[in-house]
Amino acid sequence: MFRKSMKWREEHNVSAILDEWEPPIICRKMTPEDVCGYTPDGLPVLVVPFRFFEVDKFLEFEESVYYRYCVWNVERASAAIKSGRTVENENFQLICIYDVEGLEYKKVILNPHYLTYLQKVTSMIENNYPEILFKGYIVNSPTIFSVIYSMIKLFVSKKTTEKIDLLGSDIGYIKERLSEEIPLEILPSRYGGLNTEFEKVAYAHCDLPQRENEHHRDGTEGGTQCLIPAGQKQDFDYAIDKIGTTLRWEFVTEGYDIGFSVLHPGESSAPSSQRVNSHEKKQTGSIHCTQSGKYSLVFDNSFSRMRSKTLHLFVQILPPFTSD
Repeated sequence: MFRKSMKWREEHNVSAILDEWEPPIICRKMTPEDVCGYTPDGLPVLVVPFRFFEVDKFLEFEESVYYRYCVWNVERASAAIKSGRTVENENFQLICIYDVEGLEYKKVILNPHYLTYLQKVTSMIENNYPEILFKGYIVNSPTIFSVIYSMIKLFVSKKTTEKIDLLGSDIGYIKERLSEEIPLEILPSRYGGLNTEFEKVAYAHCDLPQRENEHHRDGTEGGTQCLIPAGQKQDFDYAIDKIGTTLRWEFVTEGYDIGFSVLHPGESSAPSSQRVNSHEKKQTGSIHCTQSGKYSLVFDNSFSRMRSKTLHLFVQILPPFTSD
């Protein structure tokens, strides 16, 4: 099995997928799984919500791309596991919360194409990441979900299914069971925990198709809201025609800090970015443009392996002062 797994990783270029491949926005919008924190033993807690998933849109999608997105997600989870390791806790597993509220059950049950795809993905994880799951919890599941789960168990080994508990939809029971393994401080409030920020950050990009390219760059009204994916940078370019123009900015981020720098005309790369606590305090600044050309505000999230950052940016371009 090890040789087959290594061959599979080579065929799909898995070792480089996090660095060289960016999934389509629609994939991240429909399946925005993310880590809400780490247990005292260093196990990352991965939350997988299904309420954004649309079966009809999936059926219009190229299956190979969504399959690659699933590989990308498992590799992100593997990176989170490595981040939680310490000398005392040499962890190789994670805890997963599968939130099936809002899943289109009838369409899943009646669509053989999706069930075939589900089998393919499940087999991929079983064959290449066999011990990645420490414990799994399926939450917010109605009675009909038992039908789907019985189908899923046909594709999954008994060893794996024994690690997964079906908790139903009673929030009190969900909180009680999840808190056995997950500290309330990191458990999302949706499941009875104290973590009120997780969903604001993790699911912000679910609105990206509506927000994409909504950059207001030349006035005093409006603003920009966008998601900066983990491991990436986002540049906002402004063409300055007149010397003496003032470029002013204000920005905040949701939940976490961000790196920031300014690229001046003629510079091929921005100076090293400075991480700022824009999640705690609004950041403001300005520059007096001493030359014409392109100025870029650079927001750097390359230091983050797992956390996307939601940015709210407001920019003013003020013309040179002239006296009458």
